[in-house]
Amino acid sequence: MDCKIRDHFLVIGQFLGIALCCYPGNIGYRAEYSYLLISLVGVIGGVITLFYNKIGNFKVYPQLKPNATLITSGPYTFVRHPMYLFLIVTMLGVTLFNLQTRTLIGLVLLVITVSGKAAIEEVDLAEKFSEYRKYMHRTKRIIPWVW
Repeated sequence: MDCKIRDHFLVIGQFLGIALCCYPGNIGYRAEYSYLLISLVGVIGGVITLFYNKIGNFKVYPQLKPNATLITSGPYTFVRHPMYLFLIVTMLGVTLFNLQTRTLIGLVLLVITVSGKAAIEEVDLAEKFSEYRKYMHRTKRIIPWVW
């Protein structure tokens, strides 16, 4: 498959997953507002991550920007892709809040697509930054101490 087509599918899949997670269902039926605290943790984590990896240093597609810099501090000390981690955490809270089959499908789709994007990004990062392979060995990809 052509890389551009693959990347378009990953980005479309990511946004479709987010949309499915957020699509309102029977909110009055089962909604536990405490689940939104999980989403709040994800949003706060994402904002903190943006203090370390500025908006101009990355893009929605899995290719690196030509002037990209390697960030290994802050949340990047614990995982290589904290923005994906916090996106998943945010959508987990929303999925639990709206608990429907489609929201679960959306969360699974989101995890699959950001995992694919992370794998592609890591190939480019390892080629561009000689220290990236060492960084890969001391940190997990998306979930601290797990994966």
